[in-house]
Amino acid sequence: LDAFAKAYPDTPNVSQLNVQYFVASQMSNQPDKMFEYGQKAVEADSENVATLNLIADGYASTQTHLKEADEYAKKALDLATKMTKPENMSDMQLGLAHATIGFVSFQEGSARHRVAPAINEFKTAVDLLGANPSLQARTLFYLGYAYEVLYPPNHHLSAEALSRCAAMQSPWQGQAQDLLEKVKKAH
Repeated sequence: LDAFAKAYPDTPNVSQLNVQYFVASQMSNQPDKMFEYGQKAVEADSENVATLNLIADGYASTQTHLKEADEYAKKALDLATKMTKPENMSDMQLGLAHATIGFVSFQEGSARHRVAPAINEFKTAVDLLGANPSLQARTLFYLGYAYEVLYPPNHHLSAEALSRCAAMQSPWQGQAQDLLEKVKKAH
């Protein structure tokens, strides 16, 4: 990336270059650089739904820039709902925005057991993320977890979401199976 940036200092794709730096920083666990390049990417192309969603999701996953994650996801959702969707295009961008908004809401409300808004966002996201099983599984996991955090917990709906997640080949499968066993014992 550095060689490309040096060779093409006036690239018209500066936003995408910053997105790549963002992803590289995220993968190499450099949160400060990740946030720096995320901000640069959004500033360079603040109307790009995919960029907004990627940056929002990355911010939410670190659990430190939840305000920005929520803001970017809501902007992506607003932009995506105003766009004319091309034929054969999935609803993944809408789903990712709802999932991120749900995750932020979950993080902010879980200590007080106020996760109903998160549950609503996760339920919407699950239906829209069918084209991306990994994101759908992650959302199902958090949906199941949210039902357990809810007061009083809803073990039945938690087990339903976690069972769906555990049945999917994804990085969330093992965590879903572990939490599902705990839910079954509590039920």
